[in-house]
Amino acid sequence: RVEPHELSRLEHSIALRAIQAVSADAKRSFLGVDLLPARNGKTYVLEVNAVPGWKGLARALNIDIAHELTGWLSQELT
Repeated sequence: RVEPHELSRLEHSIALRAIQAVSADAKRSFLGVDLLPARNGKTYVLEVNAVPGWKGLARALNIDIAHELTGWLSQELT
């Protein structure tokens, strides 16, 4: 089940470091980072996805992912 989640500063930092770990540019990449909060309070990175699951994300955020991506790409390429 996918649901919206506002990232904490720590989760945001962990996600950015995971993107950098796979040698991606966080400002010019469209990636999904799967984070798993553990009962011990730590947050673990499960994977960094080059092709994140759009259906669940679109449902959770109620947005058109393809439209958002093409808008982002058109800004990046101009």
